[in-house]
Amino acid sequence: MLTHIRKSGKDLMSPDAWKIRLIFWAGAVLVGVIASGFAISAVYAEDVFHTLLDYGDWVPFVLCPLGLVLVSWLTRKFFPGSQGSGIPQSIAALQLTEHTSRSALLSFRIAFGK
Repeated sequence: MLTHIRKSGKDLMSPDAWKIRLIFWAGAVLVGVIASGFAISAVYAEDVFHTLLDYGDWVPFVLCPLGLVLVSWLTRKFFPGSQGSGIPQSIAALQLTEHTSRSALLSFRIAFGK
């Protein structure tokens, strides 16, 4: 039992273990900052929407379909391959061994487009 305690202390103070911990915590902070940015953007978008409603009750019936058409066009024009949820693409990419085939399914461009 004493050797187990000594070994666990070495793992606790290992530089490699601390690198992994720091990367994990940095990722967690980054996710929190991005989530906060999305929340702030949503509040701003809601304010803009209510401002547009002051022009007339018909504005959402014109604006929403036009926005959908714009998003669909942008996806097809600038982000081909980003249609769908991405879960089947991720599963297929995990089964591929070639890096070029994997990066064709999962890239930063496709992730940004989603």
